[in-house]
Amino acid sequence: MSPNTALVSLFIFDSVLDDLMHLINNNSDRIVDVNDQIVMLHEELMLLGSSVTDIAVQQEAGHEDILIRAVDIAYEVEYVINSFPPVWYLTLRLPQLIEKIQLIRMSILEIKNKIYVAGVPRTFKISR
Repeated sequence: MSPNTALVSLFIFDSVLDDLMHLINNNSDRIVDVNDQIVMLHEELMLLGSSVTDIAVQQEAGHEDILIRAVDIAYEVEYVINSFPPVWYLTLRLPQLIEKIQLIRMSILEIKNKIYVAGVPRTFKISR
């Protein structure tokens, strides 16, 4: 994935976050049973988008897979939210989406930790 493609692909996060915010603010009686899950999904996706942006800006090789997974989950959330599914379907799918996002965020955190550790000079020893 080229740097331009990565950054363009990240715009899906803004679009989906706007859709989720509209759904939250709409306060539809139809979704009252899953409103808390939609709020949580919005928060998780917002955090994921921020984390993915950090990785994309660094443009280091080997991170294309995690970027693709993140963009894929954003498209999946968009599909689930914008397809006007019944509430019982949202009750099943929203926790799955939240879990997928959390797993991707954990993978990104591992990448960030490896980058941070690799960037720290090892000029000292810890005595015991």
